[in-house]
Amino acid sequence: PGTINPSPTQSSSPVQLGINFAAEQQRLTSLSQSFDALANTGVGGVPLNGGDFTFNTRGADLAVFDISSADVNGVNMSLQNLGANTSVILNVHGSVVNFSALGYQNFNPGHVLFNFVDATYITFSGGVTASILAPLANFVSSGGVINGQVVVANWTGSSSGSAQVNDAPFISAVPEPETYAMLLAGLGLIGFTARRRRPTATQV
Repeated sequence: PGTINPSPTQSSSPVQLGINFAAEQQRLTSLSQSFDALANTGVGGVPLNGGDFTFNTRGADLAVFDISSADVNGVNMSLQNLGANTSVILNVHGSVVNFSALGYQNFNPGHVLFNFVDATYITFSGGVTASILAPLANFVSSGGVINGQVVVANWTGSSSGSAQVNDAPFISAVPEPETYAMLLAGLGLIGFTARRRRPTATQV
């Protein structure tokens, strides 16, 4: 004879289901702004060798740089004088961004963050080993690989391709009392979006 499943019972303890995306978007937007408020601690941001960028972290545990949206378009970037545990925050300013740097030297997995604090529209192609924080941006990918984690307002694929995301959480000690930035620990790829036109990324 077949087995009859027992009737479902209701748990007496409250269960938290899902994620409060509105609250998480507000938290990560505030986090992005707090990163942008950090003073520059490294030396760099001036293009060298025909447009390439070299950033000297000076061995700091946390190195912070401010650059413009134009600085991440079609250039090579390298990090120098990294310490054993150096993490890097690149605060990128500009509302419209073409994120298509050509190469990245010494960008270690889990230790680099591009913080697009005021970007509302980002196009991405190519490959980067870094996390991306752009809580206000519509992110349009046309291919490539991101070795990191991503927070955007909306993710849209283009007709020419989609991006692959390999999980590498950005974790860095921020010099504020009792504050540690564990950007996306446990969340993987997440987009705060009211609509997604088509699946474009590998969720991890």
